[in-house]
Amino acid sequence: MNNVSAPNNGQTIEYAISTENVAPANSWQTFITFTGLNENTTYYIFARSKENDNFYVGVVSVSLKVTTDAKTSAPVISVAALVDGTVGIVYTVTLDASGDTPIVWSLPVGSLPDDLTLSEAGVISGTPTKAGTFNFTVTASNSAGEDTKQFSIVIIKGKGATIGTPSLARKTYYSLTINAISVPDNKQLVEYTSNIINDVLVSNWQIGLIFTGLSADTRYYIFARAAENDNYFAGEVSPPLLVTTNQAPITSSDELPQTNLLKAWIRDGLLHVTGLTIGDTFSVYSVTGTLVYQGMATSGEADIPLKAQGVYLVQQGDHTVRVVVQ
Repeated sequence: MNNVSAPNNGQTIEYAISTENVAPANSWQTFITFTGLNENTTYYIFARSKENDNFYVGVVSVSLKVTTDAKTSAPVISVAALVDGTVGIVYTVTLDASGDTPIVWSLPVGSLPDDLTLSEAGVISGTPTKAGTFNFTVTASNSAGEDTKQFSIVIIKGKGATIGTPSLARKTYYSLTINAISVPDNKQLVEYTSNIINDVLVSNWQIGLIFTGLSADTRYYIFARAAENDNYFAGEVSPPLLVTTNQAPITSSDELPQTNLLKAWIRDGLLHVTGLTIGDTFSVYSVTGTLVYQGMATSGEADIPLKAQGVYLVQQGDHTVRVVVQ
């Protein structure tokens, strides 16, 4: 409360306070601070000239009405623990504390999980992108004080991405090569496995695209999935790609049928084949099993251009003949 100016006659000013709008008879004071009052209570303050040797007490002023403030209380954080989150799933938690508002929240120590934030209103929100346990300290503050508490948030791995069925790039009698599947948006690698039955093996997953050491003329099921990493579990297994490896070429004269009708030799720079059955398909392979030529016999003979020297196998039906091109 401000001082009231003293009158010119030299009297001082005295003050009194009451919970009723009636000036009290006693308890007048010359200082302007009143203590020991009740919170959130209405008071009336009066002023008058104080009696002295020359003048009587003056007329009491009109009262000043004042209500004291309610007592403020510092925050006490009431949240016991925070729920776990999952990579890739929106996370929202609102912190709570008793005490007078407004309460402002802050993060003085530690770090929230990646891509989560704490607002001044006490809301932790965002979509976590990294798995792990994150320890930190929050502070709740108001005009009366503050409270601090340590917390942890556990972020578990997210569900793996969905991967489509692999596609075949090429095959031989002993190997299969598939086309690479694009990496999903969450950056998981793609891994593959093969089996001779339509069932997934627990192990034997690989990042590579080539399956070797396979059996000739055998059906294989090829599967794909998103590989597990630090932030995501392995994804669901894709529907299978069904592929049959090529038939193995005959590479030794001991394996040639005794009734072989095919004959082949080099004539005028071309591979000349005789003994073909008209209307049936015949094929030419390199000795490693790579298909060089395939066509339908329109006569009993055919001339095939070859691009390189080496050992070649001509097959039609059950008949195979080997020829060396030098």
